[in-house]
Amino acid sequence: MSKDKSPQEKAAVEREKELLSGALNGAASSGGYWLNASGRTAPIFYPKGPEVSPFNALILAMHTDRGGYKTARYFSFNEAKKYGQAVLQGEKGVPFHWYKWEKYVNRNDPNDTMSREDYLRMDKEERKQYKGVRNREIRILFNVDQTTLPDSNPETYRALLESHGGINDRGNLKAEERQLRNAVNHFVAQVKENLVPIRKDGTGIPRYDTAKDAVYMPDQKHFASYPDYVQELVRQVASATGHQQRLAREGMVMQGGKAPSEDAVKYERLVAELAAGVKMTEFGLPAKMSAENLPLVEYWTKELHENPILLEAIETDVNNAVEVMRKAERGEKIEYAALRDHKRTTELREKQKPQVDSRESAILLDIIRKGGMGVDSRNFASPAEKQGFMEKFSLGFYDKKVEEALSRVHDEDPEVVEIAFTEAANYGTQMAESCKEYIPAEWNTKGSYAVSDSLKGIPDRSTKEMVIVRDKQTGLVDVVLPGGALEGGHVVLPDGDKRPYSLTPDEVMSAQERSEREAKAVTNNLPGFSKPRIESALRAQGAAFVRFFNKDGLLGFRPDDSYFEGKEVTTAKFRGQGTADTFAHRCVRGGEKPRPPCSSTAYRCCVTMTGGGRCTLNHRERRHSASIPTRRMSTVSSPPSSKGNRKRPPKSAAAWPINTTPWRRISRN
Repeated sequence: MSKDKSPQEKAAVEREKELLSGALNGAASSGGYWLNASGRTAPIFYPKGPEVSPFNALILAMHTDRGGYKTARYFSFNEAKKYGQAVLQGEKGVPFHWYKWEKYVNRNDPNDTMSREDYLRMDKEERKQYKGVRNREIRILFNVDQTTLPDSNPETYRALLESHGGINDRGNLKAEERQLRNAVNHFVAQVKENLVPIRKDGTGIPRYDTAKDAVYMPDQKHFASYPDYVQELVRQVASATGHQQRLAREGMVMQGGKAPSEDAVKYERLVAELAAGVKMTEFGLPAKMSAENLPLVEYWTKELHENPILLEAIETDVNNAVEVMRKAERGEKIEYAALRDHKRTTELREKQKPQVDSRESAILLDIIRKGGMGVDSRNFASPAEKQGFMEKFSLGFYDKKVEEALSRVHDEDPEVVEIAFTEAANYGTQMAESCKEYIPAEWNTKGSYAVSDSLKGIPDRSTKEMVIVRDKQTGLVDVVLPGGALEGGHVVLPDGDKRPYSLTPDEVMSAQERSEREAKAVTNNLPGFSKPRIESALRAQGAAFVRFFNKDGLLGFRPDDSYFEGKEVTTAKFRGQGTADTFAHRCVRGGEKPRPPCSSTAYRCCVTMTGGGRCTLNHRERRHSASIPTRRMSTVSSPPSSKGNRKRPPKSAAAWPINTTPWRRISRN
């Protein structure tokens, strides 16, 4: 579990999320180009400095794109001052992760520590007994275009453009092309020698074959341009770094003969795309997203904002992937034994974790959804059950600290309120990250997932359709949305700065201050899927507690078939004007292929368990109609009377139109 973040680190994370999501979403409208479209050279310090890590290079390159700057040359406020320059008024810098190795600890004695200076005085054999402890600082850098340099020293700036600007700003393009081809040829030769075989492919389809551990590339003539060829080559090599015998990224590894989860595969494709983008900037080329990955941008963007530790994982995996390519390019043989030992240690630790069933997974995700800001007692049948859950997952300490902090948020002193919210959010983040460690890829890895696989394809933004799973015995209702299950939101300032909150905008800024600064509070809702309105309508229909999930991602709904025993499963949507739609549906039994559509008669479908423990569907016939009249009341389709007449909704229902229909089965290929 990562350590608690400082306010500066949290602000940096939000800025980095903004840059990354903006770059990825821009690909669709720019012919696939998402990074360094002008072909600048790779980001470095001005005028010189240490090598920039891959993740830092990625962030700096995206910041350069966002600002439309001519080069990717950066320095800090103090460095600019040192060279006689000043940062222009109103300019917003970019966060940079600065790591310092200040302390070294004996591997066998944690009390035996020494400074970096003392460590460097030791011989190589003695150093092996110690490991470095890294300390991260967030520093703010500015592009040279954000300073007085272009105006105060135009000759220096012109020379900078000619050497490090975009393709159109640089000098002899023919000479550069020769240099580029030489660099790429060297890269290919070194990768073949030190990393992975690169073979010619006659199908015209570039790919990395995991089973054969080889990259297959068509001839250059199959590509529209030489940069397109280089882009695909680098992307496939980046994928190869994740092989089980190398970095063993989750999306590339079989677990017990089982293929990686869909979410792990999607994440792997993001890592490969980002790592390839960094490598393309090192060649001085634009980065272009593959056509196959463009449809995943929406998913990636959602996960960036809903998975609290995704960016940390991206930093680690992109750094490692690019560093493996860099080492191979330098002719270094990479020692994977240590990586494999680390993986084995991780697997042993995983085995020691408590077993998590579907019900517990749902609760853990509910905690994560709330940003760790409390454990709702309505998830449990009794206080004793909640106590057992808290002990099993070691959450009691964090929950107590969150509750203590939240008890002070009603103080009349605004400063006390701000401190209380900050403290609660810090402990909440720790609790959410702790819960994340226990969530399996699927909620019960031993079960069948015919039902959840079927439901996954239903939530839809365009139709405003969602899935509702009711447990009538407990009153628990699970709502599966197309996205946006996360609670909280952002306070957006007039300059575009976003400050995230978990429960209420008062966590980051009081209502009075928001008014004075013209800040806007924006909740994490999809248009047409307001969680408060959905919850209000369902509670009016008898729900005791409503939990929200996405159809995939961190907050995805992935219980096994046993979870649906005795539960009612329906689709639902907001009612529009006029009439509401009815839905065709297919039925499925656990572990079987989709059955043919039911007859023209519409059905109300409830998932139950047969005596043999297999999932099936019970049907209760109701009168079929082409449309359902819209009422300005919350309604749910109910089993008809013997005469087939529909029951009217209770008068106490919330004034929000919702229409639920029988669960429809969307067939899988």
